[in-house]
This record gives sequence, structure tokens and C-alpha cells, in this order.
Amino acid sequence: MSNILFSAFIKGLGQQLDICFGLGQPHLLSRPQHIEGLLAHHRQQTEQLLCIEIPYELEQQNINCNLLVLLTEDSVTRLEQRLSYLLE
Repeated sequence: MSNILFSAFIKGLGQQLDICFGLGQPHLLSRPQHIEGLLAHHRQQTEQLLCIEIPYELEQQNINCNLLVLLTEDSVTRLEQRLSYLLE
């Protein structure tokens, strides 16, 4: 399920902005797990991340989840360039 949601989001965003994003393996977080644990690896790095949170609810399937998309500095730079072009 996480692969489907993540792939659909990142593919759709990339198509709309004409950007090819690299994909990483999705990680599943349970309710008690905090994002701090997920970001522990990145604290050792000097790059910054952009986190986008998207809530999903599939009532028919009784599924509620949040998709957290972490974009690296390289992706954010390309995203900013593309958005500034589109806003002109």
C-alpha cells in the first residue's frame, strides 16, 4: 500500500512539474513511532530535507494513514526552480 501511495504521489507531482524525482524505499511508521527516529540518519548529514505530509483515508477499506514525503536539497532546488518558472 505504501509503495502505491508514494509512487502515485511522486509520479503525479513529477509529471505536473516536469521533474524526474528519484525514489527511495518507503518506510512504514506505526502510530507510536515518531519522525525523529526516521530522521536520525539525516541528522548526521549536512543537507536539509523538505517534509510534505499528506493524509489519506479510504473509508471503504477502513484505512487511515499519513504519507510523509522527504525531499533532499537537490530535489528541493529543482522544485523551487520549476515553481518559480511556473509562477512567472
